[in-house]
Formats: sequence, structure tokens, C-alpha cells
Amino acid sequence: MMNFIEKKFHHASLFIGWLVIYLFVFFVIARVSNDPLRATVIGNLIVLALAGVYYWDRIKPSNRVAKLSVKEVLVYACFSVVIWIAIQSMVIFLIDIGVRPPADVEADLMPVFVVLAVIVAPILEEVLFRGVFYHHLREQWGVSIGLILSVLLFALLHLNVHQFSAAVLGGLFFTVVYEKTRRVSLCIGLHMLMNGLSIGLAGRQVPSWFGSVWLTMILIMIVVVGCLVILNYKRTVTQE
Repeated sequence: MMNFIEKKFHHASLFIGWLVIYLFVFFVIARVSNDPLRATVIGNLIVLALAGVYYWDRIKPSNRVAKLSVKEVLVYACFSVVIWIAIQSMVIFLIDIGVRPPADVEADLMPVFVVLAVIVAPILEEVLFRGVFYHHLREQWGVSIGLILSVLLFALLHLNVHQFSAAVLGGLFFTVVYEKTRRVSLCIGLHMLMNGLSIGLAGRQVPSWFGSVWLTMILIMIVVVGCLVILNYKRTVTQE
């Protein structure tokens, strides 16, 4: 019985352990330096190192890596742009109905924020949530439950409504891509692309109809249907 519980909830012990380490590092550094941003960066980097070593040592060798064509990568990249547009429409819709967005980043902290959002966060989140947690959840509970649980966990940890809704759509897509390709590096690249677009085009003027309820619903439906198509697509390439 204990072996069954240990096997089923191995992923939970990993998550809790890394979360405790992150919180410990964060609070110690934030208290000593009185700099929450520095504490966040260092905490993220430590968890990234732990998750990276675990993934490349324990999980990656057991994955059968699918060969990817340039065409496939471009298709995934184009669809990630569609998902980014859907996320932006949803965020604008939430703002229009009175849901307040997170506070803007101060100008002098913007370079650090860009590094965190475009480089550190995509690597950490994809290795952690797709490479480790989804892998374990899928093995123990199957694709459907593993996908749902890993996406919800990914979204909940963003801690605000705007990022939660964005993380649900983005997490769904990244998990589907990982399921089909077993390439966490591809998920990292697509995540970097979407975060980079969000920062690069932040504050730009958008058409008045963008963010309307009907457009937002249509875009979300396109994302969900597209992810289901990718998930059920029978790849014909050989496996290494």
C-alpha cells in the first residue's frame, strides 16, 4: 500500500519539496537584502537548477524523442501566435469588465523583468511543469488527467486572474506540444516567443473591437479545437 502511495504521489513530493526550497530562499534573501526581486530571481534559478538536473538525469533519457521537421516547428510557432492573440483579447476583455490587471513594472526594473519573463520563466516553467510534473502525472493518471492537473497547477501558481486565464490557454498548448513531440526545448522556445511578444507589444494601440466578448470566445474556441486536433494528430515520422 505504501509503495502504491509513494509511486502515485511522487510528483507531489517533488513539487512540495521544490516549493519549500524556493520559499525558504526567497524569504531569507528578501529579509537580508530587503530586495524581493533579487530573492525571486535567485529562488527561481535554484529551483531551475534542481528541476533541470532531475529532468535531464531521470526523465529525458527515457523519452523517445520524435524527429521534428522545420515545417512542424513553423506550424507550432504560427499557432502559438494565434494563442497569444487569444490571450491578449481575453486580457483586454477582463480589463473592460473591471477586473484589474497586475501593477505595472517600474522602469528601472524593466531589464530584470524582461530577463525573467522571456528567458528564466519559460525555461523554469517548461522544465518543471511539462518536463517533470506532466510527465509524472501522465504516467500515473493518464494523458487527460495529467494534462488537466498540470495546466491547473501551472495556472494557479500565477496568482492573479489575468495571468491565470492566460496560463490556462498557454499551458494547454505547451502540454499538448510536449505530449506530441516530447521536446521540452520546443515548449521553451514557444513560451519565449509568446512572452516576448507580450512585452514587445505591450501598451500598443489596438482596434476598439479587439477584446470584445464574441471575438474572445471565438479565439478561445479556436485554441481549444486546435489543441484537440494536435493532440489527436497521428504523427507518421519515425522515432529515435
